[in-house]
Amino acid sequence: MRIPTEDALGRAVAWSWCEVRGCSSVTEINEPRVVLEGAVVLSAFLFIVASTIVSPEYRYYSALLGLSLVAFSGAVPAQHLIEGAEWRLILFLVGSMTLAYLLQRLGVFRYLSIKMLQASKGRPGLLVLYVLLLSWFLAMVVDEVTSVVYMVMLVLDIYRLTGHDVRPLLVLSVVATNVGSLALPVGNPIGIYMAFTVGLTVADFLRRGLPLSFTVLTVTAALSAALMRGYLRNLGRALSRERCEAFIQAYYANLTARDARNIYGGLSTLTAFLVTVASNDLVAEGVSRLAGAEVSPHALLSLTPYAYLVVAALLVGVSNMREALEKGVEWPSLVFFISLFMMGHSLAWTGVSHRIAYLTAELAPAGSGSVAPLYLALSAVLSAFLDNLSVVVAFTSVGKALVAFGVSGKVFWGILYGGVLGGNYTPIGSTANLVALAMVEKHTKVTWGYWLRVSGLVTTVQLAVALAWLFLV
Repeated sequence: MRIPTEDALGRAVAWSWCEVRGCSSVTEINEPRVVLEGAVVLSAFLFIVASTIVSPEYRYYSALLGLSLVAFSGAVPAQHLIEGAEWRLILFLVGSMTLAYLLQRLGVFRYLSIKMLQASKGRPGLLVLYVLLLSWFLAMVVDEVTSVVYMVMLVLDIYRLTGHDVRPLLVLSVVATNVGSLALPVGNPIGIYMAFTVGLTVADFLRRGLPLSFTVLTVTAALSAALMRGYLRNLGRALSRERCEAFIQAYYANLTARDARNIYGGLSTLTAFLVTVASNDLVAEGVSRLAGAEVSPHALLSLTPYAYLVVAALLVGVSNMREALEKGVEWPSLVFFISLFMMGHSLAWTGVSHRIAYLTAELAPAGSGSVAPLYLALSAVLSAFLDNLSVVVAFTSVGKALVAFGVSGKVFWGILYGGVLGGNYTPIGSTANLVALAMVEKHTKVTWGYWLRVSGLVTTVQLAVALAWLFLV
């Protein structure tokens, strides 16, 4: 596909690609070698996606095979592949998973699970509602990765307590996490990118993001209750009031004074960690003043878990740190994440994502009111299978050009809504989804088919609500 760099829109898209590639001329995007590189990268990426759909066990091999093909074919220079991985996020995940393992050893998540069961009083609908609300709130005030790590640990402890299938709870907690990350810019890398790139302010999110996020959560809760009546009945039998009381009484009967100290110490550590993450910008500003040099908030955030990791290790025992790093971190899945990050960057490097963005811009006249809805739909579909940040980056460059031509700024919100909510469709639709599946892999299996059965209709309705909101606000 050729991008006509002689017209304004094509030139804007090509310049956006040049910023990624570091080229000197916009016409380079149409050179045969660049087109061939894009074909190699897109083929490798689609192979990885197809292999993952066929069987999740193939994803590690297919990711490394695709990455090797891209690197040794010269489609993307190896140094740029390495730069494409979001190492700050990888560092954050290693620290958060290790901290979560230590907090689990301290009994924090078992205690929170008991409290949640106690509050639900044996009513499964209430338990599901509490899981949705907590996932949504944590993602909103901290970020989607932090939220999903601790919510998955909480759901797994409910599984250990009851022995009942918690896969629907798991999928719904991830869906609610993604919905919550839409409320404020800090909840999602996409929101942060849009805030800095097109100037979306916190006030804009409070007016266009937060109300929609809460509305979508409410619709999700109601729709899930209607669709999961059979599951809720079975869960109700497993979590009858009598059984809940038996779980609770047995738990407190076996709780020693040392266990209680560990739990409260772990809860204090977890609370302090969440507060630090939520106020990360202020912390970075304070450290910058102390250091006398600018400290990147995102870089500091990636190291924040380690500060609390050493505190939790003192409670568990410093000698257990090696065990926590070995057992707490899902290393194979981290390798898969790194491969996907590199492949996502390759799509931008070779201009594939920019060609897709330009093609979508051609589908709707610049002056029509269908541009924002079209971008919402396409960003949702593509974000379900591609790296959603790469999709948003490419679409935003086109959106900026369209706005310069007189299109409403709603196009940016269409891209944001679609990019965030579209990730709920598939297990690889967002980082939160991948992290959740990695953490539960040893305990239960969530296939593509199962994920789609739980989230497919729910996500479609979420996007319909977002589309209506796009017209109203």
